[in-house]
Amino acid sequence: MRISRRTGGAVAGAGALACIALFSIGPIVRSKLASAGEKRGLVVTAGRVAPGWLSVDVHDVHVTLEGVDGIDVDAPIVHVDLDFGIHPRTVQLHGASVTIHGNDSDLADALRKWKERRPPPDPNAPHAAPVGIVADGIAVTWDDRASATGASFVRDDDGSHVALEHAHGSLDDLSLDLTSAKADFTRENKLRTLDVASADISLTTNPSAAPTNATTAAATSSSEPAPPPLPIAASSKKNPKSKLTTTDAIASPVALPNLHDVSARLSHAMQSIAERMADDGQIGIESVIAHHAIRGSETPPLTLGPAKLTLLRHQDVLDAGFSTSPTAEGARLSLEAALPISHGDMHIAFSGGPISLAQIGAKEGAGGLADVNRATIAGRGSAVLKADASELSIDADIGVRDLGLSHPKLADDVVHGLEASVLLK
Repeated sequence: MRISRRTGGAVAGAGALACIALFSIGPIVRSKLASAGEKRGLVVTAGRVAPGWLSVDVHDVHVTLEGVDGIDVDAPIVHVDLDFGIHPRTVQLHGASVTIHGNDSDLADALRKWKERRPPPDPNAPHAAPVGIVADGIAVTWDDRASATGASFVRDDDGSHVALEHAHGSLDDLSLDLTSAKADFTRENKLRTLDVASADISLTTNPSAAPTNATTAAATSSSEPAPPPLPIAASSKKNPKSKLTTTDAIASPVALPNLHDVSARLSHAMQSIAERMADDGQIGIESVIAHHAIRGSETPPLTLGPAKLTLLRHQDVLDAGFSTSPTAEGARLSLEAALPISHGDMHIAFSGGPISLAQIGAKEGAGGLADVNRATIAGRGSAVLKADASELSIDADIGVRDLGLSHPKLADDVVHGLEASVLLK
């Protein structure tokens, strides 16, 4: 078959254009990536570019935050699907790594300044459809302080979805391990749901030291003896509910909490949590285990759990629940709390038992405890902290049976079969 000179020239020209496009697509894509990153405060570099039909594969992508040292993202390959206007529709990546270096205060300060440098969104700008992002197999490391494996991230029209297989973090004497966590966020980055299979919390503290508060220091440095504590006036009511008021903090010979300080700290914590959650947002941790160890002690740490933790956000209040796993007889310990977000009385109620100390996590020998498989605890109660922190009312009845204790100040050997009860009305 003969090919005309004109047809041959057209084919050759098309081949030349294809070669030019093939060799120029790399610089074009890398330039567009750098420009898109710059608009978002990111520094993006890339290696080889392999074009496909309405798609492109970009190899060796490296991303940092402009002006922020210590945060690096590396992706071996990024696949981008394009529309007919050569605009990205979805971005897919697998096996990326996020590496973080530096202390939390320096990083927080650098991130705050990075956000301040970014221009606010233009309300008059045309709304563009968000680019879908699908990422899995992500590994995160932050020096020797935190790590996460099997992390994934998906962004679509509904919002963002994050999941991870395992995460570990530590700060000073506190450490946290999470397993199988999934979180959904709205398009405004408000938490919609957080589901965690298990959370293991460990706190290690130094042995108790002598008190060093201002009153004790002043009494120690003075040659005059400290005055005796002021007496507490007896109530004229019969069997009143136990109440702690702001004046009791001064009058009581026992160190009592400052209600205003407690209320302010709790209010700040509740507002911080609520600001990050969507309306009707909820958090659920199927199994929480908390450990408290004394540094240098040979006894096992005090343990509580496993127990289920739930948190539900309403318009004005956060509802919290904490309950141990039921025994074969169905007994368990549970706590429910209504925590106001901005203003209101705080309500806490607990009930349950009898349940063995072992079933709520106690270990033989921890804190001098013995017979934890036989010793049982049961109780019920409630507490109300007034909105103005003027009063804390407590109504509780707690009892422990068949308890064993080992302590040199109590006896030379283990004391078995102890019973104790606390009644506040």
